[in-house]
Amino acid sequence: MKSKKVLLWVIAVTVFPGVISAQLVKEEKKPHRSPLLSVCFSAALPGGGQLYTQQYLKAAVFAGGLGYLGYCYNREDQAAIGNLVQDDYNYHDQRRRKYKWWFIGIWTLSLADAYVDAHMFKFDEHGEPDLSLQVAPGSVALVKRF
Repeated sequence: MKSKKVLLWVIAVTVFPGVISAQLVKEEKKPHRSPLLSVCFSAALPGGGQLYTQQYLKAAVFAGGLGYLGYCYNREDQAAIGNLVQDDYNYHDQRRRKYKWWFIGIWTLSLADAYVDAHMFKFDEHGEPDLSLQVAPGSVALVKRF
């Protein structure tokens, strides 16, 4: 009796492998990431939103880039304040404004990136598209199913 059950199980596994394996293997679900919370983290801490969405390399790039731009702004600010010559002051003031605008632009980009990463967090980038070719008399169609 036991050998019949084992034989039936082996036949079922070989004939219907997709059905049985789909029932046995539970699908791993990724947790949801809030886009608003991600933007708030990114606004409070450079790269915080990227850390929240588990994009660690992007977080390091944004934090390093914004830290460098902040350092350059501070350096030019100190040089502009301590300079009494008008031409030198104008030169450092212009560079200071340039670093400030770059900082604002990169910071805004980090906010937008955190928002998009949170929306796309559950997206399966390695999933295969469900494409099929339908042939009918007089026509051929490529169909995408969602």
